[in-house]
Amino acid sequence: ARLTLPYAIWSNTDAIHTRHLTATLACLGGAVHLHLSHLARARKPDAAYYRAGLAALGARPEEVLFIDD
Repeated sequence: ARLTLPYAIWSNTDAIHTRHLTATLACLGGAVHLHLSHLARARKPDAAYYRAGLAALGARPEEVLFIDD
């Protein structure tokens, strides 16, 4: 099944794991926005990480449902 809402995956990761992550996510189909800490130059739970992710999505905090492990 395909998601009908825009979605993104935000992860504290590094360049080494990014290649595997993008290959694995191909099974989801459609476009997925990846917000990766090594590219954002900030990590969860730093507020700068969330601000950068929201800016990349063009979204406000009240427009996003964030689920974390």
